[in-house]
Amino acid sequence: MNTLLRGRGQPGTHDVDLGHAVLQGLLEINHTTKSVDLPSFDKSLFNGEGDRAPMDPGRTIESPIDVVIVEGWCMGFYPLGDSELERRYYEVKVGSKESGGLPNIPSIMEAVSLEDMKTINGYLKEYPLKLYTFFGMLVQITAGSETPYAPIYKWRLQQEHHMKSLNGGRGMTDDQVKL
Repeated sequence: MNTLLRGRGQPGTHDVDLGHAVLQGLLEINHTTKSVDLPSFDKSLFNGEGDRAPMDPGRTIESPIDVVIVEGWCMGFYPLGDSELERRYYEVKVGSKESGGLPNIPSIMEAVSLEDMKTINGYLKEYPLKLYTFFGMLVQITAGSETPYAPIYKWRLQQEHHMKSLNGGRGMTDDQVKL
């Protein structure tokens, strides 16, 4: 089994067709569609694995609207060519061993094969075709680090701790966040 598809967040775990339908509805909301139901994801369900939350009438958007902001870890990511994917895969795999490991890279790199990465990269090919065509502008916040992977574990852990502080402690353990 592809370790990267076990939990939430990676391409292949998102309902891209639902995202496309929602964005299409928002594009048409001021002309033909008069409201759009926004789906929501509850990361605390199933011990932090997460699942789509039940629909809530409070998340229905009515026309008119002027701006839509879409947020997500993978927004703006594009698939890589095979040679670039292989280069980055081996760079991280070797670098994690030589440096003593980045916070979440060593444990996951032991369980992730190049084929696993190619599968995720394949899922990522849907994003530009089905989602990004709706965007008039993309603002992407980057880590600003020598390696883009170093801050990811810290950010994910902060996010998980914050969520758990608000919901009575439901979510992933620190070790689960590493994977």
